[in-house]
Amino acid sequence: MSYTEIGEFFRYPKHTFNIRELQLTYEGPIKHHLLAFESPLVTPYAENNTSYFHWYEPMKRSNLALLVIHGWRGSDRSWHETKIAWHGAKLGFNTVVPCLPYHGRRTPKGAMPGIYFFGSPDEKRSINAFRQSIMEFMVIADWGESMGWQWGVIGTSLGGILLNTLMGVDPRYKWGVSIVGGAHIHRIVWEGIFGLAVRYYFKKRGLTKKDYLYILDDYAKFLDELDHTGKLPQTRWLWYYLDPLTYARYNSPRKVVLINGLFDPIIPSRVVREFSQRAHPSAVIWLPAGHFGVIMAAPITIYWMLKFLKYKLSE
Repeated sequence: MSYTEIGEFFRYPKHTFNIRELQLTYEGPIKHHLLAFESPLVTPYAENNTSYFHWYEPMKRSNLALLVIHGWRGSDRSWHETKIAWHGAKLGFNTVVPCLPYHGRRTPKGAMPGIYFFGSPDEKRSINAFRQSIMEFMVIADWGESMGWQWGVIGTSLGGILLNTLMGVDPRYKWGVSIVGGAHIHRIVWEGIFGLAVRYYFKKRGLTKKDYLYILDDYAKFLDELDHTGKLPQTRWLWYYLDPLTYARYNSPRKVVLINGLFDPIIPSRVVREFSQRAHPSAVIWLPAGHFGVIMAAPITIYWMLKFLKYKLSE
């Protein structure tokens, strides 16, 4: 399957995006740029149509680059992402932290951050938010290509799910570390506590566990046909085209390390194992913790993750 075919759902006009600098500050020896461009996917919300990202520029010129993707209802200025970005720049990475659709300054007036991405009953809007994220990461990679950058990526929670899709459709992202991410979005929604509100909405519309089991079976057939033909099958269930499980086999040789919690009620261990069976990750690290316990352990793992990615991208 060619890159064009597997990335078909995320295709955007390949023109030069006007990436403009809005602010430049210094954080010790690190240059911190705030940049913006118009999103390749236009939505009905003006606030969401401009994509923002932070670039932490290392002291010495480098071709190493790192995309850091925050989680649901997080921020491009969250402590976790900022810490990774700053230490990444200290180690020689051009570290980029984007603001996800409907988060931070991209939140429409009157809405709560992140709810329009996931958590509201508008399925089409959530699908487009996921698509928009992947397309914007591709535009950022386009920008980095002009400087010859070699990309790695770290994503947390929702950011880890996005990472696992991104690495399956864009070969420029060569190595990644997924922190409490996963795949099989339908199973995460129906079996994890993260999807409680969405399940409640579905049940009010008359959907039952029987419908969920039908989706599981239908998605399994979709994956079987994909494996057999090497082409994305036609389906009316657009989430299939977003799910990391769909693209898991195309992660190789672009490898990912998975860091997950054994007792995570949001990303069930079952979905991590399903993804592992298809993606063959470089490593799966299980911590004896829940979802937020793994994230809280990040200060211990940040330095190891960065050194690992620097080694792999420098090979």
